[in-house]
Amino acid sequence: MHSAVYTQAVLTYLRNLEAVSEQAFVFATDTLIRTTGPCAACRSFLISHLVEVFGTYGPDLALQHVLDNYLSDTAAVGRLPEVIREKVRAALRVRLGQTAPELELPSSGNDTIALTTIFAANRFTLLFFYSSSCDHCHEQMPGLRETYAFYRPKGLQIVGLSLDEDPASFAETVRDESLIFPCFSEFKGWASTAAKVFAVQGTPAFFLIDDHGKIVAKPFDHSEARALLSGLLP
Repeated sequence: MHSAVYTQAVLTYLRNLEAVSEQAFVFATDTLIRTTGPCAACRSFLISHLVEVFGTYGPDLALQHVLDNYLSDTAAVGRLPEVIREKVRAALRVRLGQTAPELELPSSGNDTIALTTIFAANRFTLLFFYSSSCDHCHEQMPGLRETYAFYRPKGLQIVGLSLDEDPASFAETVRDESLIFPCFSEFKGWASTAAKVFAVQGTPAFFLIDDHGKIVAKPFDHSEARALLSGLLP
């Protein structure tokens, strides 16, 4: 571990991935951590190194995966370089098992609605962060419509949180994609409070939250969300 060869080997492995999506780095992370075997010191060192690598270079999906699944010792964050420490702390605030941040959503006129109100009124709530200009987000929408229609009677609510700036684009997407679940936007783009408090770094992004406001899952896409719901809402 004290040799630079160790960290260089990890970087070489990650650089040589023929990744077609950020999910490939998630799988690679699990593979690397398994190679540490029973060596607790090796595992701890590798996890800290991966947090530093992904916190500096991305992808953010891989960083969040490490924080959610491997970094139980939050004191380790204090040993990270200052340049990535705040980014990591923001991600830790929305790790699995945490209570979702408080957020007021713009409603009609000057009214707002609290996310906590929505959580409490449903068995599960799926937050869907998207942008009207994001092709991958549009690919998720037909599946989300089907998921909503099937699981709404069983206690699911889906909430679309758009990171749009243009109200016309927002309204057009809701109309053209037949988004039958409630959608909201602050029309601030990536300066959106919702994106900041949930540490969203890319769209689409999903958070599955229970009726107590606890973050129970972060599905990769609508298919994974539906698979999770099949067990939670049979």
